[in-house]
Amino acid sequence: MADGFAIASDGAQLIGERSEADGRHPLVLIHGFSGSRHDWTAVRKALPASLPVVSSDQRGCGESTGP
Repeated sequence: MADGFAIASDGAQLIGERSEADGRHPLVLIHGFSGSRHDWTAVRKALPASLPVVSSDQRGCGESTGP
């Protein structure tokens, strides 16, 4: 199950999702130009639930704001 998060950085708010890490390094999913973290929905569903995963909307994309 993914939990949402928001991080304020240099005038922008970055929105993302993360799953439980259990002390392990997460797989970080980064979308391409003009995409969003939702581009990874099918991939996240296909990954083992035990794998920690982080995906976020880059600045100015998806639900994140620009600088």
